[in-house]
Amino acid sequence: MDRDNCKPKWDVKISNMFEQTIKSRAAVFLPFIAILAVEILLFKDGVRWWYGDDPALLRIAVNYDFFDMFFSPSAYREMTASNFTPMAFALYRLDYLLFGISPFCFYLHHYSMLYLTLVLFFKVCVTRFSPAGSFAAVLIFMLTLPFLQSGEFLMQRHYTEGLFFVLGAFYLFYRYLETGGKPWAFAAAMAYLVSALAKEIFVPLPVLLLFLPEKTFRQRVPGLIPLFFSLGVYFIWRKVMLAGTGGYGLTLGVGQIFALPGDLLALIGGAQPGFVVAVFLMAAVFFTVARPGEKLFAIILAFVVVLPILPVIALKEIRYALLPALVVGVLSGWCVHRFCTGCGTGKLNKKTGRLKACSMGALVACTGMMLTINMVGWFPGFRAFHHKSMVEGDYLLSHGDDKDFMWGIVNAPVFFNGLGWLRTEVLGLEKGPRPLFDRFQLLQENDYNVLAYHEDLKKIVPVDGFDRQMEQFARTLDMEKALGIELSYEEPLVEWKFGPWDDGEYTLIFEGYYPKRIPLPKTGRFPLKFNEDVCVRLQYRSTRGWVTSSPVLEFKCKGGNARLAWQRGKN
Repeated sequence: MDRDNCKPKWDVKISNMFEQTIKSRAAVFLPFIAILAVEILLFKDGVRWWYGDDPALLRIAVNYDFFDMFFSPSAYREMTASNFTPMAFALYRLDYLLFGISPFCFYLHHYSMLYLTLVLFFKVCVTRFSPAGSFAAVLIFMLTLPFLQSGEFLMQRHYTEGLFFVLGAFYLFYRYLETGGKPWAFAAAMAYLVSALAKEIFVPLPVLLLFLPEKTFRQRVPGLIPLFFSLGVYFIWRKVMLAGTGGYGLTLGVGQIFALPGDLLALIGGAQPGFVVAVFLMAAVFFTVARPGEKLFAIILAFVVVLPILPVIALKEIRYALLPALVVGVLSGWCVHRFCTGCGTGKLNKKTGRLKACSMGALVACTGMMLTINMVGWFPGFRAFHHKSMVEGDYLLSHGDDKDFMWGIVNAPVFFNGLGWLRTEVLGLEKGPRPLFDRFQLLQENDYNVLAYHEDLKKIVPVDGFDRQMEQFARTLDMEKALGIELSYEEPLVEWKFGPWDDGEYTLIFEGYYPKRIPLPKTGRFPLKFNEDVCVRLQYRSTRGWVTSSPVLEFKCKGGNARLAWQRGKN
Protein backbone atom coordinates (compact mmCIF):
# COMPACT_ATOMS: atom_id res chain seq x y z
CA MET A 1 0.00 0.00 0.00
CA ASP A 2 1.02 3.26 -1.24
CA ARG A 3 -0.15 6.70 -0.21
CA ASP A 4 -1.88 8.38 -3.15
CA ASN A 5 -0.59 11.74 -4.29
CA CYS A 6 -3.90 12.68 -5.83
CA LYS A 7 -6.22 15.01 -3.97
CA PRO A 8 -9.61 13.75 -2.79
CA LYS A 9 -12.04 13.71 -5.68
CA TRP A 10 -14.97 14.38 -3.44
CA ASP A 11 -15.43 16.19 -0.18
CA VAL A 12 -16.65 14.30 2.83
CA LYS A 13 -16.82 16.58 5.85
CA ILE A 14 -16.95 13.75 8.37
CA SER A 15 -13.88 12.18 6.78
CA ASN A 16 -11.99 15.48 6.92
CA MET A 17 -12.95 16.00 10.56
CA PHE A 18 -11.77 12.48 11.38
CA GLU A 19 -8.47 13.12 9.58
CA GLN A 20 -7.84 16.23 11.65
CA THR A 21 -8.65 14.38 14.87
CA ILE A 22 -6.30 11.52 14.09
CA LYS A 23 -3.47 13.93 13.33
CA SER A 24 -3.50 15.20 16.89
CA ARG A 25 -0.95 13.93 19.37
CA ALA A 26 -3.73 12.53 21.55
CA ALA A 27 -4.31 9.81 18.96
CA VAL A 28 -1.52 7.67 20.40
CA PHE A 29 -3.62 7.24 23.56
CA LEU A 30 -6.59 5.77 21.70
CA PRO A 31 -5.19 2.23 21.39
CA PHE A 32 -4.28 2.20 25.07
CA ILE A 33 -7.74 3.41 26.08
CA ALA A 34 -9.24 0.63 23.97
CA ILE A 35 -7.02 -1.96 25.68
CA LEU A 36 -8.12 -0.72 29.09
CA ALA A 37 -11.76 -0.91 28.01
CA VAL A 38 -11.31 -4.52 26.89
CA GLU A 39 -9.58 -5.34 30.18
CA ILE A 40 -12.43 -3.87 32.21
CA LEU A 41 -15.02 -5.83 30.22
CA LEU A 42 -13.08 -9.09 30.25
CA PHE A 43 -11.56 -9.24 33.68
CA LYS A 44 -13.56 -7.11 36.08
CA ASP A 45 -13.80 -10.12 38.44
CA GLY A 46 -10.11 -10.74 39.13
CA VAL A 47 -6.47 -9.78 38.73
CA ARG A 48 -4.06 -11.24 36.22
CA TRP A 49 -2.54 -14.59 37.14
CA TRP A 50 -0.37 -17.33 35.65
CA TYR A 51 -1.59 -19.55 32.79
CA GLY A 52 -0.33 -22.36 30.57
CA ASP A 53 3.45 -22.41 30.30
CA ASP A 54 4.03 -19.52 32.73
CA PRO A 55 5.09 -21.63 35.76
CA ALA A 56 7.47 -23.73 33.64
CA LEU A 57 9.00 -20.57 32.18
CA LEU A 58 9.32 -19.13 35.69
CA ARG A 59 11.21 -22.25 36.69
CA ILE A 60 13.64 -21.64 33.84
CA ALA A 61 13.94 -17.98 34.90
CA VAL A 62 14.96 -19.09 38.40
CA ASN A 63 17.40 -21.81 37.34
CA TYR A 64 19.21 -20.23 34.37
CA ASP A 65 20.91 -16.91 33.78
CA PHE A 66 21.03 -14.78 30.65
CA PHE A 67 24.29 -16.34 29.45
CA ASP A 68 22.75 -19.83 29.51
CA MET A 69 19.72 -18.63 27.56
CA PHE A 70 21.75 -17.03 24.77
CA PHE A 71 25.13 -18.75 24.64
CA SER A 72 25.16 -22.15 26.38
CA PRO A 73 23.99 -24.86 23.91
CA SER A 74 23.75 -27.65 26.50
CA ALA A 75 21.82 -25.49 28.96
CA TYR A 76 19.55 -24.10 26.25
CA ARG A 77 18.61 -27.57 24.98
CA GLU A 78 17.49 -28.42 28.52
CA MET A 79 14.97 -25.57 28.19
CA THR A 80 13.85 -26.58 24.69
CA ALA A 81 15.39 -28.47 21.81
CA SER A 82 12.74 -27.64 19.21
CA ASN A 83 13.06 -23.88 18.64
CA PHE A 84 15.51 -21.05 19.23
CA THR A 85 13.63 -18.33 21.11
CA PRO A 86 15.97 -17.13 23.88
CA MET A 87 14.07 -13.84 24.22
CA ALA A 88 11.04 -15.81 25.45
CA PHE A 89 13.07 -17.02 28.44
CA ALA A 90 15.01 -13.77 28.90
CA LEU A 91 11.78 -11.79 29.38
CA TYR A 92 10.80 -14.02 32.31
CA ARG A 93 14.33 -13.87 33.71
CA LEU A 94 14.32 -10.07 33.56
CA ASP A 95 10.93 -9.72 35.26
CA TYR A 96 11.80 -12.36 37.86
CA LEU A 97 14.95 -10.46 38.84
CA LEU A 98 12.96 -7.21 39.05
CA PHE A 99 9.67 -8.40 40.56
CA GLY A 100 10.06 -11.91 41.97
CA ILE A 101 6.98 -14.01 41.16
CA SER A 102 4.41 -11.20 41.25
CA PRO A 103 2.11 -11.73 38.23
CA PHE A 104 0.79 -8.15 38.45
CA CYS A 105 4.22 -6.68 37.65
CA PHE A 106 4.77 -9.15 34.82
CA TYR A 107 1.48 -8.04 33.27
CA LEU A 108 2.35 -4.38 33.80
CA HIS A 109 5.46 -4.90 31.67
CA HIS A 110 3.44 -6.91 29.16
CA TYR A 111 0.71 -4.31 28.63
CA SER A 112 3.22 -1.50 28.41
CA MET A 113 4.87 -3.31 25.50
CA LEU A 114 1.48 -4.03 23.90
CA TYR A 115 0.70 -0.33 23.98
CA LEU A 116 4.08 0.60 22.47
CA THR A 117 3.61 -2.06 19.78
CA LEU A 118 0.26 -0.58 18.72
CA VAL A 119 1.69 2.95 18.66
CA LEU A 120 4.62 1.74 16.55
CA PHE A 121 2.24 -0.10 14.22
CA PHE A 122 0.36 3.18 13.78
CA LYS A 123 3.62 5.00 12.96
CA VAL A 124 4.61 2.34 10.41
CA CYS A 125 1.19 2.51 8.74
CA VAL A 126 1.15 6.30 8.60
CA THR A 127 4.30 6.23 6.46
CA ARG A 128 2.17 4.69 3.71
CA PHE A 129 -1.49 5.45 4.55
CA SER A 130 -3.53 8.44 5.60
CA PRO A 131 -3.92 8.81 9.39
CA ALA A 132 -7.49 7.51 9.19
CA GLY A 133 -6.35 4.42 7.30
CA SER A 134 -3.55 3.87 9.81
CA PHE A 135 -5.96 4.11 12.72
CA ALA A 136 -8.32 1.62 11.02
CA ALA A 137 -5.41 -0.82 10.58
CA VAL A 138 -4.60 -0.63 14.30
CA LEU A 139 -8.25 -0.93 15.34
CA ILE A 140 -9.00 -3.98 13.16
CA PHE A 141 -5.80 -5.68 14.34
CA MET A 142 -6.80 -5.05 17.96
CA LEU A 143 -10.16 -6.76 17.41
CA THR A 144 -8.64 -10.00 16.10
CA LEU A 145 -8.43 -13.09 18.30
CA PRO A 146 -4.62 -13.46 18.03
CA PHE A 147 -4.11 -9.96 19.44
CA LEU A 148 -6.71 -10.40 22.19
CA GLN A 149 -5.26 -13.75 23.19
CA SER A 150 -1.67 -12.53 23.12
CA GLY A 151 -2.71 -9.78 25.51
CA GLU A 152 -3.99 -12.26 28.08
CA PHE A 153 -1.26 -14.93 28.01
CA LEU A 154 2.18 -13.97 29.29
CA MET A 155 3.61 -17.09 27.67
CA GLN A 156 2.82 -15.49 24.29
CA ARG A 157 4.42 -12.13 24.95
CA HIS A 158 7.55 -13.01 22.96
CA TYR A 159 5.20 -12.90 19.95
CA THR A 160 4.10 -9.34 20.70
CA GLU A 161 7.52 -8.13 21.81
CA GLY A 162 9.01 -9.72 18.71
CA LEU A 163 6.35 -7.89 16.71
CA PHE A 164 7.41 -4.63 18.37
CA PHE A 165 11.01 -5.12 17.24
CA VAL A 166 10.13 -6.29 13.73
CA LEU A 167 7.89 -3.24 13.28
CA GLY A 168 10.78 -1.16 14.61
CA ALA A 169 13.10 -2.74 12.04
CA PHE A 170 10.58 -1.94 9.29
CA TYR A 171 10.24 1.66 10.45
CA LEU A 172 14.01 2.15 10.81
CA PHE A 173 14.60 0.74 7.33
CA TYR A 174 11.99 3.14 5.96
CA ARG A 175 13.88 5.97 7.64
CA TYR A 176 17.03 4.73 5.92
CA LEU A 177 15.27 4.94 2.55
CA GLU A 178 14.10 8.47 3.34
CA THR A 179 17.45 9.81 4.55
CA GLY A 180 20.08 7.47 3.13
CA GLY A 181 21.75 7.39 6.57
CA LYS A 182 23.57 4.10 7.21
CA PRO A 183 22.99 4.21 11.00
CA TRP A 184 19.29 3.70 10.32
CA ALA A 185 20.07 0.49 8.41
CA PHE A 186 22.34 -0.84 11.17
CA ALA A 187 19.70 -0.01 13.79
CA ALA A 188 17.11 -1.84 11.67
CA ALA A 189 19.40 -4.89 11.52
CA MET A 190 19.78 -4.95 15.31
CA ALA A 191 16.02 -4.62 15.87
CA TYR A 192 15.41 -7.39 13.34
CA LEU A 193 17.86 -9.75 15.08
CA VAL A 194 16.09 -9.23 18.42
CA SER A 195 12.73 -10.02 16.79
CA ALA A 196 14.14 -13.22 15.25
CA LEU A 197 15.47 -14.27 18.67
CA ALA A 198 11.95 -13.76 20.03
CA LYS A 199 10.13 -15.97 17.51
CA GLU A 200 10.91 -17.63 14.18
CA ILE A 201 7.88 -16.13 12.44
CA PHE A 202 9.80 -12.84 12.08
CA VAL A 203 12.89 -14.36 10.44
CA PRO A 204 11.90 -13.75 6.75
CA LEU A 205 11.66 -9.92 7.08
CA PRO A 206 14.77 -9.14 4.94
CA VAL A 207 13.25 -11.06 2.03
CA LEU A 208 10.09 -8.96 2.30
CA LEU A 209 12.06 -5.69 2.33
CA LEU A 210 13.67 -6.66 -0.99
CA PHE A 211 10.26 -6.09 -2.60
CA LEU A 212 9.23 -2.99 -0.69
CA PRO A 213 7.49 -0.63 -3.18
CA GLU A 214 9.66 2.28 -2.09
CA LYS A 215 12.65 3.71 -3.97
CA THR A 216 14.42 1.52 -6.53
CA PHE A 217 15.84 -1.94 -5.99
CA ARG A 218 19.38 -0.55 -6.28
CA GLN A 219 18.64 2.03 -3.58
CA ARG A 220 17.21 -0.60 -1.21
CA VAL A 221 20.01 -3.17 -1.46
CA PRO A 222 22.79 -1.30 0.46
CA GLY A 223 20.50 -0.89 3.44
CA LEU A 224 19.56 -4.57 3.32
CA ILE A 225 23.14 -5.82 3.65
CA PRO A 226 23.18 -5.40 7.48
CA LEU A 227 19.80 -7.16 7.73
CA PHE A 228 20.94 -10.13 5.68
CA PHE A 229 24.12 -10.23 7.77
CA SER A 230 21.90 -10.45 10.87
CA LEU A 231 19.93 -13.22 9.15
CA GLY A 232 23.17 -15.18 8.64
CA VAL A 233 24.20 -14.63 12.25
CA TYR A 234 20.80 -15.88 13.39
CA PHE A 235 21.00 -19.14 11.40
CA ILE A 236 24.55 -19.90 12.58
CA TRP A 237 23.59 -19.05 16.17
CA ARG A 238 20.50 -21.25 15.94
CA LYS A 239 22.41 -24.21 14.51
CA VAL A 240 25.04 -24.05 17.24
CA MET A 241 22.52 -23.73 20.06
CA LEU A 242 20.16 -26.47 18.82
CA ALA A 243 22.80 -28.76 17.29
CA GLY A 244 20.62 -28.73 14.17
CA THR A 245 17.72 -26.85 12.66
CA GLY A 246 15.18 -27.66 15.35
CA GLY A 247 11.46 -27.79 14.58
CA TYR A 248 8.50 -29.77 15.88
CA GLY A 249 8.71 -32.63 13.40
CA LEU A 250 5.16 -32.03 12.15
CA THR A 251 4.03 -32.40 8.56
CA LEU A 252 1.31 -30.70 6.50
CA GLY A 253 -0.96 -32.59 4.13
CA VAL A 254 -2.11 -31.40 0.70
CA GLY A 255 -5.67 -30.99 1.94
CA GLN A 256 -4.50 -28.81 4.81
CA ILE A 257 -2.64 -26.54 2.38
CA PHE A 258 -5.82 -25.94 0.36
CA ALA A 259 -7.77 -25.31 3.57
CA LEU A 260 -5.10 -22.92 4.87
CA PRO A 261 -6.76 -19.57 3.94
CA GLY A 262 -10.04 -20.53 5.58
CA ASP A 263 -8.28 -21.98 8.63
CA LEU A 264 -6.23 -18.82 9.13
CA LEU A 265 -9.27 -16.55 8.83
CA ALA A 266 -11.12 -18.76 11.34
CA LEU A 267 -8.22 -18.33 13.77
CA ILE A 268 -8.25 -14.57 13.21
CA GLY A 269 -11.98 -13.84 13.33
CA GLY A 270 -13.66 -16.96 14.67
CA ALA A 271 -16.59 -18.71 13.02
CA GLN A 272 -17.93 -15.62 11.25
CA PRO A 273 -18.74 -16.23 7.56
CA GLY A 274 -19.31 -12.49 7.08
CA PHE A 275 -15.75 -11.81 8.21
CA VAL A 276 -14.30 -14.33 5.76
CA VAL A 277 -16.34 -12.90 2.87
CA ALA A 278 -15.36 -9.31 3.76
CA VAL A 279 -11.64 -10.14 3.86
CA PHE A 280 -11.75 -11.97 0.52
CA LEU A 281 -13.65 -9.06 -1.06
CA MET A 282 -11.13 -6.54 0.33
CA ALA A 283 -8.32 -8.65 -1.14
CA ALA A 284 -10.13 -8.79 -4.48
CA VAL A 285 -10.60 -5.00 -4.49
CA PHE A 286 -6.93 -4.53 -3.62
CA PHE A 287 -5.73 -6.68 -6.52
CA THR A 288 -8.11 -4.80 -8.82
CA VAL A 289 -7.04 -1.29 -7.79
CA ALA A 290 -3.45 -1.56 -6.53
CA ARG A 291 -0.37 -0.75 -8.58
CA PRO A 292 1.86 -3.60 -9.90
CA GLY A 293 4.56 -2.97 -7.28
CA GLU A 294 1.99 -3.11 -4.49
CA LYS A 295 0.55 -6.36 -5.83
CA LEU A 296 3.99 -8.01 -5.95
CA PHE A 297 4.73 -6.82 -2.42
CA ALA A 298 1.38 -8.22 -1.19
CA ILE A 299 2.10 -11.64 -2.75
CA ILE A 300 5.57 -11.78 -1.17
CA LEU A 301 4.06 -10.62 2.13
CA ALA A 302 1.57 -13.50 2.05
CA PHE A 303 4.35 -16.05 1.51
CA VAL A 304 6.60 -14.49 4.17
CA VAL A 305 3.79 -14.53 6.73
CA VAL A 306 2.52 -18.04 6.00
CA LEU A 307 5.69 -20.07 5.35
CA PRO A 308 7.12 -19.92 8.92
CA ILE A 309 3.87 -21.23 10.42
CA LEU A 310 3.21 -24.01 7.89
CA PRO A 311 4.89 -26.72 10.03
CA VAL A 312 2.58 -25.97 12.99
CA ILE A 313 -0.60 -24.64 11.40
CA ALA A 314 -2.17 -28.10 11.64
CA LEU A 315 -2.33 -27.53 15.41
CA LYS A 316 -4.70 -24.59 14.73
CA GLU A 317 -3.42 -22.51 17.63
CA ILE A 318 -4.69 -18.92 17.58
CA ARG A 319 -1.27 -17.45 18.38
CA TYR A 320 0.18 -18.72 15.10
CA ALA A 321 -2.13 -16.34 13.22
CA LEU A 322 -0.73 -13.15 14.79
CA LEU A 323 1.07 -11.97 11.64
CA PRO A 324 -1.82 -12.93 9.32
CA ALA A 325 -4.06 -10.88 11.66
CA LEU A 326 -1.68 -7.95 11.25
CA VAL A 327 -1.97 -8.32 7.47
CA VAL A 328 -5.77 -8.20 7.73
CA GLY A 329 -5.33 -4.96 9.69
CA VAL A 330 -3.04 -3.53 7.00
CA LEU A 331 -5.48 -4.53 4.26
CA SER A 332 -8.31 -2.82 6.15
CA GLY A 333 -6.16 0.28 6.61
CA TRP A 334 -5.45 0.40 2.89
CA CYS A 335 -9.20 0.24 2.13
CA VAL A 336 -10.00 3.05 4.58
CA HIS A 337 -7.15 5.10 3.13
CA ARG A 338 -8.68 4.69 -0.33
CA PHE A 339 -12.11 5.50 1.06
CA CYS A 340 -10.85 8.76 2.60
CA THR A 341 -9.04 9.84 -0.56
CA GLY A 342 -11.96 8.79 -2.75
CA CYS A 343 -9.68 7.56 -5.54
CA GLY A 344 -10.55 4.81 -7.95
CA THR A 345 -8.11 3.21 -10.35
CA GLY A 346 -7.33 6.53 -12.02
CA LYS A 347 -9.12 5.36 -15.13
CA LEU A 348 -12.67 5.44 -13.83
CA ASN A 349 -15.10 8.30 -13.85
CA LYS A 350 -15.92 10.32 -10.75
CA LYS A 351 -19.13 8.48 -9.94
CA THR A 352 -17.56 5.02 -10.27
CA GLY A 353 -14.59 6.11 -8.17
CA ARG A 354 -16.92 7.23 -5.39
CA LEU A 355 -18.82 3.94 -5.51
CA LYS A 356 -15.62 1.92 -5.31
CA ALA A 357 -14.33 4.02 -2.40
CA CYS A 358 -17.64 3.64 -0.53
CA SER A 359 -17.58 -0.14 -1.07
CA MET A 360 -14.10 -0.29 0.48
CA GLY A 361 -15.30 1.61 3.53
CA ALA A 362 -18.31 -0.69 3.82
CA LEU A 363 -16.12 -3.80 3.68
CA VAL A 364 -13.91 -2.51 6.48
CA ALA A 365 -16.98 -1.61 8.54
CA CYS A 366 -18.33 -5.13 7.99
CA THR A 367 -14.98 -6.62 9.00
CA GLY A 368 -14.90 -4.58 12.19
CA MET A 369 -18.50 -5.49 13.01
CA MET A 370 -17.90 -9.22 12.55
CA LEU A 371 -14.76 -9.09 14.69
CA THR A 372 -16.61 -7.17 17.40
CA ILE A 373 -19.43 -9.72 17.45
CA ASN A 374 -16.87 -12.51 17.72
CA MET A 375 -14.98 -10.70 20.49
CA VAL A 376 -18.14 -10.15 22.55
CA GLY A 377 -19.00 -13.84 22.20
CA TRP A 378 -15.47 -14.75 23.26
CA PHE A 379 -15.65 -12.78 26.56
CA PRO A 380 -17.77 -15.08 28.77
CA GLY A 381 -15.88 -18.28 27.98
CA PHE A 382 -12.49 -16.73 28.52
CA ARG A 383 -13.61 -15.00 31.72
CA ALA A 384 -14.80 -18.36 33.09
CA PHE A 385 -11.54 -20.02 32.05
CA HIS A 386 -9.54 -17.22 33.67
CA HIS A 387 -11.26 -17.51 37.03
CA LYS A 388 -11.19 -21.31 37.14
CA SER A 389 -7.52 -21.42 36.20
CA MET A 390 -6.65 -18.81 38.84
CA VAL A 391 -8.55 -20.59 41.63
CA GLU A 392 -7.10 -24.02 40.74
CA GLY A 393 -3.58 -22.68 40.39
CA ASP A 394 -3.70 -20.70 43.63
CA TYR A 395 -4.96 -23.74 45.55
CA LEU A 396 -2.16 -25.91 44.21
CA LEU A 397 0.49 -23.26 44.83
CA SER A 398 -0.30 -22.39 48.43
CA HIS A 399 -3.08 -24.62 49.88
CA GLY A 400 -3.90 -28.27 50.54
CA ASP A 401 -1.49 -31.19 51.03
CA ASP A 402 -0.12 -34.24 49.26
CA LYS A 403 -3.31 -36.27 49.79
CA ASP A 404 -5.33 -33.93 47.57
CA PHE A 405 -5.93 -34.62 43.89
CA MET A 406 -7.59 -32.00 41.67
CA TRP A 407 -10.02 -33.30 39.04
CA GLY A 408 -11.34 -31.62 35.89
CA ILE A 409 -8.66 -28.94 35.65
CA VAL A 410 -8.46 -26.61 32.64
CA ASN A 411 -4.68 -26.31 32.20
CA ALA A 412 -2.19 -28.84 30.87
CA PRO A 413 0.07 -30.87 33.22
CA VAL A 414 3.04 -28.58 32.54
CA PHE A 415 1.16 -25.76 34.30
CA PHE A 416 0.71 -27.68 37.55
CA ASN A 417 4.14 -29.30 37.41
CA GLY A 418 5.67 -25.84 37.29
CA LEU A 419 3.48 -24.55 40.13
CA GLY A 420 4.41 -27.57 42.23
CA TRP A 421 8.09 -26.80 41.74
CA LEU A 422 7.56 -23.13 42.65
CA ARG A 423 5.66 -24.21 45.76
CA THR A 424 8.50 -26.33 47.14
CA GLU A 425 11.64 -24.67 45.73
CA VAL A 426 10.72 -20.95 45.75
CA LEU A 427 8.03 -20.62 48.42
CA GLY A 428 9.57 -23.34 50.60
CA LEU A 429 6.28 -25.17 51.31
CA GLU A 430 5.65 -28.90 51.62
CA LYS A 431 4.45 -30.85 48.59
CA GLY A 432 0.85 -30.01 47.81
CA PRO A 433 -2.11 -31.17 45.70
CA ARG A 434 -1.61 -32.96 42.41
CA PRO A 435 -3.63 -32.61 39.21
CA LEU A 436 -5.64 -35.72 38.40
CA PHE A 437 -5.62 -36.27 34.63
CA ASP A 438 -5.68 -40.05 34.75
CA ARG A 439 -7.60 -42.34 37.13
CA PHE A 440 -4.65 -44.71 36.90
CA GLN A 441 -2.92 -42.34 39.32
CA LEU A 442 -5.31 -43.39 42.09
CA LEU A 443 -5.00 -47.17 41.64
CA GLN A 444 -1.88 -47.22 43.84
CA GLU A 445 -3.20 -44.69 46.38
CA ASN A 446 -4.87 -45.79 49.63
CA ASP A 447 -5.72 -42.44 51.21
CA TYR A 448 -6.68 -39.55 48.98
CA ASN A 449 -9.13 -36.67 48.55
CA VAL A 450 -10.48 -35.75 45.13
CA LEU A 451 -11.24 -32.06 44.74
CA ALA A 452 -12.63 -29.96 41.87
CA TYR A 453 -13.62 -26.41 40.99
CA HIS A 454 -17.32 -25.74 41.63
CA GLU A 455 -18.78 -23.63 38.83
CA ASP A 456 -21.47 -22.05 41.02
CA LEU A 457 -19.48 -21.58 44.23
CA LYS A 458 -16.35 -20.48 42.33
CA LYS A 459 -14.06 -22.39 44.68
CA ILE A 460 -12.41 -25.79 45.22
CA VAL A 461 -14.68 -28.39 46.87
CA PRO A 462 -14.61 -32.21 47.40
CA VAL A 463 -16.04 -34.31 44.56
CA ASP A 464 -19.07 -36.38 45.57
CA GLY A 465 -19.32 -39.94 44.32
CA PHE A 466 -15.82 -40.28 42.91
CA ASP A 467 -15.56 -43.82 44.31
CA ARG A 468 -18.38 -44.83 41.95
CA GLN A 469 -16.45 -43.29 39.05
CA MET A 470 -13.42 -45.36 40.03
CA GLU A 471 -15.53 -48.51 40.02
CA GLN A 472 -16.82 -47.70 36.53
CA PHE A 473 -13.29 -46.98 35.35
CA ALA A 474 -12.06 -50.32 36.73
CA ARG A 475 -14.64 -52.11 34.59
CA THR A 476 -13.14 -50.56 31.42
CA LEU A 477 -9.62 -51.81 32.24
CA ASP A 478 -8.22 -54.78 30.36
CA MET A 479 -4.59 -55.27 31.24
CA GLU A 480 -4.31 -58.36 29.02
CA LYS A 481 -4.88 -56.49 25.74
CA ALA A 482 -2.04 -56.28 23.24
CA LEU A 483 0.21 -53.25 23.50
CA GLY A 484 3.70 -52.33 22.36
CA ILE A 485 6.12 -49.45 22.68
CA GLU A 486 9.46 -48.70 21.01
CA LEU A 487 11.45 -45.61 22.01
CA SER A 488 14.82 -44.52 20.66
CA TYR A 489 16.76 -41.45 21.67
CA GLU A 490 19.74 -39.89 19.95
CA GLU A 491 20.14 -36.38 21.28
CA PRO A 492 18.33 -34.19 20.45
CA LEU A 493 15.64 -36.40 18.83
CA VAL A 494 13.36 -38.98 20.41
CA GLU A 495 11.48 -41.34 18.06
CA TRP A 496 8.59 -43.61 18.95
CA LYS A 497 6.44 -46.37 17.58
CA PHE A 498 3.35 -47.64 19.40
CA GLY A 499 1.10 -50.54 18.55
CA PRO A 500 -0.48 -52.68 17.48
CA TRP A 501 -3.75 -50.70 17.23
CA ASP A 502 -4.26 -48.23 14.37
CA ASP A 503 -7.20 -46.35 15.88
CA GLY A 504 -7.81 -45.11 19.42
CA GLU A 505 -5.65 -42.78 21.55
CA TYR A 506 -2.07 -43.35 22.72
CA THR A 507 -0.74 -41.37 25.69
CA LEU A 508 2.86 -41.50 26.90
CA ILE A 509 3.10 -40.78 30.62
CA PHE A 510 6.30 -39.72 32.38
CA GLU A 511 5.88 -40.96 35.93
CA GLY A 512 6.60 -38.83 38.99
CA TYR A 513 4.91 -36.87 41.74
CA TYR A 514 3.52 -34.64 38.99
CA PRO A 515 3.12 -37.04 36.02
CA LYS A 516 3.49 -35.62 32.53
CA ARG A 517 0.92 -36.85 30.00
CA ILE A 518 1.67 -36.42 26.30
CA PRO A 519 -0.95 -37.60 23.75
CA LEU A 520 0.95 -38.85 20.69
CA PRO A 521 0.22 -40.41 17.29
CA LYS A 522 1.17 -44.01 16.66
CA THR A 523 4.57 -43.05 15.20
CA GLY A 524 6.64 -39.91 15.12
CA ARG A 525 9.68 -38.07 16.38
CA PHE A 526 10.31 -34.90 18.33
CA PRO A 527 13.31 -32.88 19.55
CA LEU A 528 13.69 -33.34 23.31
CA LYS A 529 16.46 -33.00 25.86
CA PHE A 530 16.63 -35.53 28.72
CA ASN A 531 18.64 -34.49 31.77
CA GLU A 532 18.14 -37.76 33.62
CA ASP A 533 16.78 -41.27 33.23
CA VAL A 534 12.97 -41.37 33.28
CA CYS A 535 10.20 -43.87 33.97
CA VAL A 536 7.48 -44.02 31.35
CA ARG A 537 4.16 -45.77 30.86
CA LEU A 538 2.12 -46.12 27.67
CA GLN A 539 -1.66 -45.91 27.97
CA TYR A 540 -4.08 -46.80 25.19
CA ARG A 541 -7.79 -45.97 25.01
CA SER A 542 -9.72 -47.96 22.42
CA THR A 543 -12.53 -46.57 20.30
CA ARG A 544 -14.53 -49.53 21.64
CA GLY A 545 -14.39 -48.23 25.20
CA TRP A 546 -11.73 -50.32 26.91
CA VAL A 547 -8.44 -49.03 28.32
CA THR A 548 -5.10 -50.72 28.79
CA SER A 549 -1.65 -49.72 29.96
CA SER A 550 1.92 -50.93 29.98
CA PRO A 551 3.78 -51.36 33.27
CA VAL A 552 6.11 -48.58 34.35
CA LEU A 553 9.24 -48.87 32.17
CA GLU A 554 12.67 -47.40 32.84
CA PHE A 555 14.13 -45.38 29.96
CA LYS A 556 17.85 -44.88 30.55
CA CYS A 557 18.38 -41.85 28.36
CA LYS A 558 20.62 -39.64 30.49
CA GLY A 559 23.69 -40.39 28.36
CA GLY A 560 22.08 -38.99 25.21
CA ASN A 561 21.55 -42.36 23.50
CA ALA A 562 18.99 -44.98 24.53
CA ARG A 563 16.61 -47.68 23.28
CA LEU A 564 13.47 -49.11 24.86
CA ALA A 565 11.24 -51.90 23.54
CA TRP A 566 8.34 -53.64 25.27
CA GLN A 567 5.46 -55.69 23.93
CA ARG A 568 2.52 -57.68 25.26
CA GLY A 569 0.48 -60.04 23.11
CA LYS A 570 -0.94 -59.40 19.63
CA ASN A 571 -4.23 -57.91 18.49
